[in-house]
Amino acid sequence: MALPESVTKITVEGNIVDMDTGAGGQGYVEFTAPIAIVDRANNLVLAPHVFRADLDADGFFTVDLIATDDEDLSVTGWEYVVDVKTDLMMRTFKAAVPVATVGVLAFADMLDPA
Repeated sequence: MALPESVTKITVEGNIVDMDTGAGGQGYVEFTAPIAIVDRANNLVLAPHVFRADLDADGFFTVDLIATDDEDLSVTGWEYVVDVKTDLMMRTFKAAVPVATVGVLAFADMLDPA
């Protein structure tokens, strides 16, 4: 069963490449929604879930995620736990996916500067 149209989904796109050669990374990025969320309008409980995006040969990935501040859902203001597991980068951080995103959300804009 697909999610109802009332649940706002945002496309996240990213590209992880080698700083020296520009070669695409190998591996994946996981976005974990760590809490259950209720969509009252559709009587659904959205269980915690891991969204996995595998990098292609050029280090590119895309994934559709539920917005973290969707007012139509029971919980707002939560964040995904993001696990980057590639041959070029290993990192874990938290990130929001705003409903106000216009078009595609760039993964680079989600990264913290650390």
